[in-house]
Amino acid sequence: MRLLVVLALCAVAAVATAGRKEGRTAGRCTTAYRGCKLQAGHCKCGTQLACHNPFPYKSKHECTLDKQGRGDRCKKEPCRHKGQCVQANTNGHRSWQCQCAGTGFYGTRCGKKCPPEDKRNPLPRNYPVACIY
Repeated sequence: MRLLVVLALCAVAAVATAGRKEGRTAGRCTTAYRGCKLQAGHCKCGTQLACHNPFPYKSKHECTLDKQGRGDRCKKEPCRHKGQCVQANTNGHRSWQCQCAGTGFYGTRCGKKCPPEDKRNPLPRNYPVACIY
């Protein structure tokens, strides 16, 4: 009877994990990532086993454009009202965001005027963080 219970539990566990790609085996990262990254001023492309994607670029072309400054997403100054555009690489995904603190504006591109503060009462929970300075 115990053997049947153990087998049934193993079958349930196998069904629950079917189709899920594990990134670790025995403490080692086993996910294969393919892409490119800048090393010593050169675009190096390849495949690497890792827990998180070490490649900020999907192709050598994308890497080369960025190396030449043509992939600079902040170059066109997308932030309004003197917000600062900052580029980031998070787990291999390139992104940018506007930092609006100290401008009197908030939002994705610093386009929304900060609401007035009520000095007599604490700030409401939904008060924009970029407006606190």
